[in-house]
Amino acid sequence: MYETNTAQYQKTWQEYITQKSFYPWVVWGLAAAFFFWEYVVRLAPSAMLPDLAAHYHLDASRLGIVCAAFYYAYIGMQIPVGALVDRFSPRKLLCFSTMLCCAGNYFFSVTSSVWLAFAARLLAGFASSFAFVVALKLATLWFPASQLGLLAALTQVLGMLGAAFGGHYVALGTEQIGWQPTLHSITGCMLFLALATVCLVFDKPQEDKVSQASGYDAAKKLWRDLMAVVQSSQSWYNGIYAGLIFMPMTIFELWGVEYFKHVQDLSRLEAADAASLLFIGWAMGGVMAGAVSDRMRQRVPLLKISALASLAACMVLMYVKMPLWGLKITCFVYGFVNTGLVCSYAISAEQHPQEISGVSMAFANMMSVLVGAVLQPVVGALLDWGWRGALSADGVRLYPAEAYQNAMLSMPCMLACAFILAFFIHETFGAQTNVSKH
Repeated sequence: MYETNTAQYQKTWQEYITQKSFYPWVVWGLAAAFFFWEYVVRLAPSAMLPDLAAHYHLDASRLGIVCAAFYYAYIGMQIPVGALVDRFSPRKLLCFSTMLCCAGNYFFSVTSSVWLAFAARLLAGFASSFAFVVALKLATLWFPASQLGLLAALTQVLGMLGAAFGGHYVALGTEQIGWQPTLHSITGCMLFLALATVCLVFDKPQEDKVSQASGYDAAKKLWRDLMAVVQSSQSWYNGIYAGLIFMPMTIFELWGVEYFKHVQDLSRLEAADAASLLFIGWAMGGVMAGAVSDRMRQRVPLLKISALASLAACMVLMYVKMPLWGLKITCFVYGFVNTGLVCSYAISAEQHPQEISGVSMAFANMMSVLVGAVLQPVVGALLDWGWRGALSADGVRLYPAEAYQNAMLSMPCMLACAFILAFFIHETFGAQTNVSKH
């Protein structure tokens, strides 16, 4: 009887809430909130690296590997996520992935084992890989097609704001209450979000049934589409450009706070505030880049401009000593101009037939994170190479400013390569093309 009453209450509540005019915004808002908070989880280690190094007794290279585990799972899931979201209930995937991300963050905060910490970051990365795609999938179900561009941009902006908020919040919390209680508070927020998602997010009635296509047929189609994408040289040019242009942002996600602390002689909170402006600038510049390229109906010129401007701003960030206000302005400018990735995503959707554009975008998204994820531990190894033997009271290695500058030298090199590579990418003129055979 209790189970019957519960099911009836749930059905009544679902029928009531889904009829409200504002309900689509509730669905998208909760999905986008998960994307916001997964960015907080993603960037949390960057503001507590000395504490993590002391807790796990790690040098920079091994700490980089542990923290980058998030990206290994995130990258590996980019292609499968698109197929899973098309086949299974977006609501169930959202609830499941939010809870998994919450669990990954919790286990990372309580374990003292390096291997369990690595596994926890893998779990958080696996769960977070669903966030952006599920948010867009729910938007396509609950909103008219004319609003999807706006919602995609707003979702991406929320992710960048999550990065900006997370940097400041984690740095402040680590100084005030310690790194573990700070991570516990993030876990609590995500748990509340997961419960709200269970109570408020529902699939549309016609989306309740699983796709009738067999798993074998779906896998065969996914493989066929993926082969069409990877056999195109243009897919690789565009994907590698995406990885090169976004690589410094991925490096700054982990090492940015420590870099600014030592090179610009800042406190942890000051460095985190400066680093957060990278993401605020990226959020604003991303929307602008998308709108300008749509209006111009050209993508490639913005790829070149973004790479060249990013290279100039990166050199200033790395080698010019400046006051805090100057550093914040430069960080904002770098983020604002480093948005060629947005045009790269647009090209990935347009350079193949419509039926495989989703796989093409997933491939570009995977490549955009891959280069930075591979180089995060490399930066740590280069820091260890430049270490001169200094230790903190906790036994943590202290690296000189020159070691950070040398370790980050890969960033301007990658941006220069992105500028050169942009000349090999074919213009799509804002329309569907087919370069699969080129």
